[in-house]
Amino acid sequence: MVSSKKCLSSTHLSDFDEKLEKYNSANSPNNSEQTQKSQEKYMINSQECTKRSKQLLKQHVKLTRSKTTKGDGSASHKCEECGKVLSTSYNLLIHHNIHAGVRPYICSICNKSFRSASGLNRHVRDVHDGVKNFACDICGRHLASRASRDEHRRTHSGERPHVCETCGKSFKQKASLHVHRLYHSKILPYRCVLCDRGFRRKQELDKHAIWHSGRKPYVCDICDECFRSKGCITRHQRTHTNQRLYVCVICGAKFTQERYLKRHCGNLHTAVRT
Repeated sequence: MVSSKKCLSSTHLSDFDEKLEKYNSANSPNNSEQTQKSQEKYMINSQECTKRSKQLLKQHVKLTRSKTTKGDGSASHKCEECGKVLSTSYNLLIHHNIHAGVRPYICSICNKSFRSASGLNRHVRDVHDGVKNFACDICGRHLASRASRDEHRRTHSGERPHVCETCGKSFKQKASLHVHRLYHSKILPYRCVLCDRGFRRKQELDKHAIWHSGRKPYVCDICDECFRSKGCITRHQRTHTNQRLYVCVICGAKFTQERYLKRHCGNLHTAVRT
């Protein structure tokens, strides 16, 4: 077993996960020995790293080394909860986080949590690196990637291409679909210490805690009205500017809030869609 003198911090752990994903995609019987050596290269010195980091790393290495195979010899890892088949046991582990509501990768800048290291890396690149070269042609907002820009534009058009295979509900963003899938699960890992209400995500618990506190930390700089969430104050501020960012793709009508666009489409365009 090879020990590295470089401590596997949360950053190194994220780097390790990213490398594992690359190794998994190329992992075949012909290069399994090379993959194993590459994984061992990132094993940690027990005196330099935390117990939690060591446990995560050992779990990752163990899972990525074990494979089941289908009749044609290709890897097959099936989720027992939803039946989805993943190419590697590591990817299955990350997929299980969707059902469990577990988001172990934390951004050191804003504390936002993610299911996988690759998700955290995309977040840092898109949000914190400061390079935003892709502009929305509707509202002018600049985003860090073409994919982020395309997802953002759906907030204007109302397009919802991501569909839940269980109930048929659709979403503008893939991440929203992942969050929605948790609602088909009975697991509520985050509990309020005041009322014992359960939540699937830590962000939901944090928002809930604000209601107990009675705090309204978001203040409108135009009329001084206070709000409990950033979303509420954003919607409110559009009433001052009359900014109509939500556009009906069928008739071109514009609205200040998404709910007004939904109501418009439901009342006027249901027959057209069916």
